[in-house]
Amino acid sequence: LASYNPVTNTMTFRSAYDIPSGHLIEELFHAYQDRYYPGGINQYAVNGVSSVEFEAKVFKDLMSGFTSADRLPSSIMTVDNNDYTAMQAYFGWLSGISHDFDSSQPIDVDLLYEKYDEMIGYFHSNAANGYNASTTENIHFEALLEVLNI
Repeated sequence: LASYNPVTNTMTFRSAYDIPSGHLIEELFHAYQDRYYPGGINQYAVNGVSSVEFEAKVFKDLMSGFTSADRLPSSIMTVDNNDYTAMQAYFGWLSGISHDFDSSQPIDVDLLYEKYDEMIGYFHSNAANGYNASTTENIHFEALLEVLNI
């Protein structure tokens, strides 16, 4: 549906007439990550792709304000929508981080990091999303916090 290519610095969409906002948000964030992380994100194409994708999907979900399973985005799911426990934990985490998506409140950075391993574990275990590859210690929401000015 959409992709960002860090080698050519280009975004590709399935159709110029069908660009869902969630895909645009995520691909623009990948472009930001590519500039934020020293050496760009292409270095994580094999070792660390899950970290890059997870950070981008969390950013997309925070910006989109999805707080419950019945309001899931129609794009790639961050957690397996057949795993109710994972979905509830993930959306509870997003809601807690963002104070129920109240933009007047700062992101709860402590909660963001406190549940990171658990949440990326759910993301990792969802083989259906294709991102059950390796993670890297070099990416732990630094670009997300920077773009949110935290």
